[in-house]
Amino acid sequence: MWTGVVLFAFYQILHVSSIPPLLSSAVSEIGPAVQKTISNEDARLNFTELAGKYGYPTETHTVVTEDGYILTVFRLGRAGAAGCAGDARPPLLLVHGLIDSSDTFLVAGPGVGLAYLLADAGHDVWCLNHRGNRYSRRHVTLDPDADNQYWNFTRDEHGARDLPAVVDYMIDVTGSATINYIGHSQGTTDFFILNSVRPDYNRKFNLAICLAPVAWLHHITAESLQTSAKLGPEIKLAADVAGLKEFGAHGKLTNIAALGGCELSPNALCDAVLNELTGSHAERIGSNTLATALGHYPAGTSVKNLLGYAQGVNVDSFSQFDYGEAGNLAAYGSCAAPQYDVCRVSAPVALICADGDKLSVRRDVARLLHRLPNVVAFHLIPDQDWGHVDYVWGDRIPTVLMPKIHEYLNNY
Repeated sequence: MWTGVVLFAFYQILHVSSIPPLLSSAVSEIGPAVQKTISNEDARLNFTELAGKYGYPTETHTVVTEDGYILTVFRLGRAGAAGCAGDARPPLLLVHGLIDSSDTFLVAGPGVGLAYLLADAGHDVWCLNHRGNRYSRRHVTLDPDADNQYWNFTRDEHGARDLPAVVDYMIDVTGSATINYIGHSQGTTDFFILNSVRPDYNRKFNLAICLAPVAWLHHITAESLQTSAKLGPEIKLAADVAGLKEFGAHGKLTNIAALGGCELSPNALCDAVLNELTGSHAERIGSNTLATALGHYPAGTSVKNLLGYAQGVNVDSFSQFDYGEAGNLAAYGSCAAPQYDVCRVSAPVALICADGDKLSVRRDVARLLHRLPNVVAFHLIPDQDWGHVDYVWGDRIPTVLMPKIHEYLNNY
């Protein structure tokens, strides 16, 4: 989920990167200690602990990508069940947004969280974690704490390398010929990228439901993000000077400060930030869920990934990472970064967007609607109070979102 990360990145580079090494080490040590004082227990639990607390069985799976990144994928079963296998329908993969993790589908709690609701409906639920986040911060040869090359990735690799590895793994484990797919924000971008560059994967998707779909970003209505995205070159320069490659690592003071502030004033500070950056409102999420969510978010990604999204805001295109003319010639053999051709995405797609979303806006989603060749359903949530994070944290998921999801999954 793209929740003000460009703005936070610029702040972190200019301020946190200037902390002396000794103090930086101290910050790393006190972060987990402070987190233990958080009053909301669910904010401190990891995926398996959180699901287990409410009686949901889990499995932890490890998937290695073709370029050596080690991903953690969780499988979730129905509450009270002995195992995680669902009914006879294709297994269902949930994919999170930017600097997020699989936890985002649990933080709203049983009866509200997407993963819980889908598991209780009998689906075989799997939850991917992108390279670089708290659960997938490993590699067969590279050390994320010592090798800058580990962080040399963007959404391009999430879609073209992480996602196909997990899809193939799920098919191998379950024996199903296809999977169902639900992505949120960047999780939808993964789907569009994969099936654009590797169209043979289209046949492996029974249905893809795209929540707050993100491909084109040029018309976002969050003004602070429009402004901060223009600072992309300055952010890159500052990050290079500071040697900063990772952003939003879980458990650092980013989580603590956000969570502490929202526990103190959920209807003031948090509502203002949420509404400005995403269109969501704190009161439609609830202070308890928001506190839980901010104990898990951000979960980590690369600075380069953030810069790629900033490029998408500044230039009206859905393209691979732009290295500049000389860099593009070296990377792609062309002066311009290659565009993603979504006309090659032939798998059945259902698009769900909302009037109140400041990041996945109707004008940009319309580009997808008109170019994707197999849109089987389109639903607009006509609510100015439904923003970008309501799809995963909002209290109206069971009444507004799930009926459509059930309808689409039952039809396919």
